Amino acid sequence: AGSTAQFSYVRGAVRAGAERATFHLLQPATGKPAPLVLCLPILAGGSGLMWHVAANLAQRGFAVMWADRAGRA
Repeated sequence: AGSTAQFSYVRGAVRAGAERATFHLLQPATGKPAPLVLCLPILAGGSGLMWHVAANLAQRGFAVMWADRAGRA
């Protein structure tokens, strides 16, 4: 977990049997409830693209969550 002046970051994982999913959450630093945007990674996008989209939305007051792809598409 980390924090910047504009948003906070949480990384976590969920297990179901042998499967493991890693997720990311950016929240505005306002400390108030915020609408959640669930971002879905595209086939041609990488983690850099997800960070760019999520940080941009978080700076505008949205909480943003996405999961890493489990494998290659």
